[in-house]
Amino acid sequence: MPTSLNAYPWDCPDRERALLLLCCSPNQSSERRARTSTLVRGELEWPRFQALAAKNSVVPLVAARLLANSREQLPCSIVRQYALVAESTTMRSDYLVVSLFEILDAFKQVKIPTLAIKGLIIASTAYRDLSLRAFGDLDLVVHRVDVPSAARVLERLGYAGKSWRPSAFASRFFPDTAIDFTRDRIVLDLHWSLGADYFPFAPRDDEVWLRAIEIDLRGRPVTTMSSDDAILFHAYHAAKHGWLRLQQICDLAYLFALDRPRWETLLARAASSGSRTMLLVGIDLCRSLFAMEVPELLAPALGAPPIQSLSKRVSQRLFDIRKETEFAEWRIALASIDSRRDRARYLVRRLLSPKLSDCALMPLPRPLYPLYYLARPLLLAIKHPQALRKSGLGSASD
Repeated sequence: MPTSLNAYPWDCPDRERALLLLCCSPNQSSERRARTSTLVRGELEWPRFQALAAKNSVVPLVAARLLANSREQLPCSIVRQYALVAESTTMRSDYLVVSLFEILDAFKQVKIPTLAIKGLIIASTAYRDLSLRAFGDLDLVVHRVDVPSAARVLERLGYAGKSWRPSAFASRFFPDTAIDFTRDRIVLDLHWSLGADYFPFAPRDDEVWLRAIEIDLRGRPVTTMSSDDAILFHAYHAAKHGWLRLQQICDLAYLFALDRPRWETLLARAASSGSRTMLLVGIDLCRSLFAMEVPELLAPALGAPPIQSLSKRVSQRLFDIRKETEFAEWRIALASIDSRRDRARYLVRRLLSPKLSDCALMPLPRPLYPLYYLARPLLLAIKHPQALRKSGLGSASD
C-alpha cells in the first residue's frame, strides 16, 4: 500500500501542519526540502507553528531541519531561537550521556545487567543524532531481583527515590514496574518490567533480555532492545500514553526507516502480546503522516474501521493546540486494547491498584496494606487535584 507524495498532508491548506510534518519526516528528499523552503517563504503563522512543535515535543528536530534547509528564508528571530534550541539540546544530551555512563559503570561494578531504553537510545539508534530528539530523562531496565541493589547504587551516586520503599517493594503488594530517582536536573526511570500492570501488552521481558543487542553510544557499548522489540515497545508505549505527541510517531517512523521491517513477524508477535491494534495504528500514522510506504499485505489490516477510526482521532488531536483533559489519554489507550475484558481490567487496575507512591504518601504497616485500595481515590485526589477536577477520574501519569 504505497502512499504517494501527492497524497501527503503537506498539500493540505493547513500550512503550519504541512511544514511541521515535512520537518519531522525521516525522508528528507530534495523534493521535500524544496517544499519546506516554499512553505517557509510563504505566509505562516509562526506562533501557531511554534506552539504545535512544542506541544508535540519535536522542537529540536524542527529547529535542525529548518536551520539546515531553509535558514536564509527564516525570520531572524526564529533563527536565533532555533540556534539556541540546537545548542541547549546538544548540551543536555552530552550531560545525560555522561550521567548514563556513570550509572552503567556503577551497575557493572556490582554485576547488575542493564538495558538502556527510550529517549537517549532511540535518538542515537534511529535518529542517528542525539541533538535531533527532545528527551528529559534516562530509562534503564534491570531484573526485578536486582532492583534493591540498583537502588542502593543510585543512592550512593546521589540519586533520591522519593517513592522508593525497600520493604514495600519486597512485599510485592504494589504492582509498580518502575520508579523515579532524581539528582540535580536528571530523572532516572528505573524499570524492572516493560509492561505496566494496567497495560500489560509490552514485549515479554524474558524474551527482550534474550534478544538484547549492543549498540555504540559515543564510542562505548550499551545494551538495549533489538530493533523489532524497540518497534513493538514504542508502539505499546505511545498507545499507553494515548499517542499524545507527534514525537511518538516520529520514533516509530525513524525506527521503520532504519531497516525493512519483517511485517508478518512483527504482526504475529504483536498479536501474541495483545498489542496488534497498537502496532497497526502506529504503522497507519507513519503511512498517513509521513508517506511511509507499506506493503500491500498490510492493506486489509490497516483498512479495518477500528484502525482507521483510531488513527484519524490521533491525527486530529496532534494538530489541535487547545488543552485537553487528562482523560483524553485514557480514551485512546482504551481504544487501543483488543479485548473488552482487557479494557475493563485497564480501568479497574488504573483506578484502584495501589502504588509505591501511595505508600510513601501514607505509610502503613504491612498487615494494613489492603487499606490502600480504600484510600486510593483519596490519595489520587491529594496527588492530582487538577486532573481529578477536569476528568472526574485521576491523573494520566499515575
